Amino acid sequence: MEILVVTDAGLSCNGVSSAWADLRGISIDGDIACLVSEKYVSGGLRFYLGECRFIGESGNMQKDYSGYPVEYCLMNRATFESQALAPRSECL
Repeated sequence: MEILVVTDAGLSCNGVSSAWADLRGISIDGDIACLVSEKYVSGGLRFYLGECRFIGESGNMQKDYSGYPVEYCLMNRATFESQALAPRSECL
């Protein structure tokens, strides 16, 4: 079952979507990860580590991508996008 779709615009999950700008951070507590967002009352999207799969263009499901667990790839992408959206300070 596919529940989370990652796009250049953000994340969508069974009809619920979050733009990258909606994400405020990422946290891990034990075996649960949370993509933190104030957009929804729940505070973000929570999921179990080790349960995610990546479905590439070939249609094959993978637990890791380029040698890293899929969850960490997702966290890296969210961090990258949040840094890209953050205002840059200028050095004088």
